[in-house]
Amino acid sequence: MDLLYQEIDELSQIFDVAERGQTLIADFKKREAALRANVSTDGKQLSYVFWFSSQSPSADAYLGGKNGASGFIADLLGGKNAITADAEWPKAPSLPILMSSSRPVSTATVGTRQVGSQDQILKQ
Repeated sequence: MDLLYQEIDELSQIFDVAERGQTLIADFKKREAALRANVSTDGKQLSYVFWFSSQSPSADAYLGGKNGASGFIADLLGGKNAITADAEWPKAPSLPILMSSSRPVSTATVGTRQVGSQDQILKQ
């Protein structure tokens, strides 16, 4: 996140909105702290896998590597990214290899949508 904060700071100075940049950085840091405070792992070291696929069954699937956003999210959730590859988007192994563990696997579906500058979520 430090690099993101640095980029926000630099861009806000370039566009002469430094105060707004600092406000945004402070807001992001506050949100991150609140998320970390609300995560309960019950003392367990949780592991996460971030699987990204395409709509085409013939296309390669990718896993979120440890040095990208997936690693940050896993850390934010009080755990670690189970994928330790340095690559940000390593190709996924075949499903039988990935699922060979007897440990339970949880999945979630994340949707995407385009938003415009007037989107109410962005205004919050």
